Amino acid sequence: MAMLMAALRDAGPGAPEVIWFAKPGLAEGEAALEGSRLCARDPDLVTRLESLGTPPEVDLDGVDAVVFVGGTVSAFGAVRLLQGHRVSGWPSARALIAAADTPSAAPLKQPLISERAYLAALEGVIRESVTHRLVTGLREASAVPVCVVPQPLPSEAILETEKKYPVFKRVARHGDGPAVAASLIAAHERAFAGLSGVTVFRQPEESIAQGFLTARAYTRDAVRLTAGAMPRDDVLHAGPALGALYLARIRAAVETLEI
Repeated sequence: MAMLMAALRDAGPGAPEVIWFAKPGLAEGEAALEGSRLCARDPDLVTRLESLGTPPEVDLDGVDAVVFVGGTVSAFGAVRLLQGHRVSGWPSARALIAAADTPSAAPLKQPLISERAYLAALEGVIRESVTHRLVTGLREASAVPVCVVPQPLPSEAILETEKKYPVFKRVARHGDGPAVAASLIAAHERAFAGLSGVTVFRQPEESIAQGFLTARAYTRDAVRLTAGAMPRDDVLHAGPALGALYLARIRAAVETLEI
């Protein structure tokens, strides 16, 4: 969300009017829908909304579109599902099978799962997420167009960290990164496919490095929702350059979205 806020501050004249309803790590139950009204149920959320100039209740039926950012499953969740498995057909699995296809080979150390099973697991996580629950509830109460922006991929700098994020490094080393990113896209699109008037955005190709990470140019100058710069070693958040790409795509989509 902060990437969109930063991009909007730099957008200049003609920028859309936005009502921000957010806090870091919004959890299930901290916000709830009453019909088409989105209501804060957490005191910390109410306080943060006050700092953003947002009332604790917003009628979403009175806006041009609603944009949900994050709150589904991220690349971190996707790679965690791979910690104890390999996905059949992916580069790492092909290498594992080739090494095992000899008379003296030991049993596989990691079991194989099908890509269909992996996608089903990701889709299941998304369907149980706070964003999916809110989108589903809003669709039942209102015809307002909805956009879903999944959490951006982590910075490519994640591969240069010391003693951190070993699963990402293994995924990159085995060549599975692009398959992870494609699975995240497919799982999000499948999870929201049955809901009319909902557009799920893919991360713009020009912002992606190595097939499954965000290029440094698009994580630079990332800021917090509560204002202030991120630590220099932050690899989780996107900057205003990526926010501007999404903002342009959202504005274009809102002009054509229909229920």
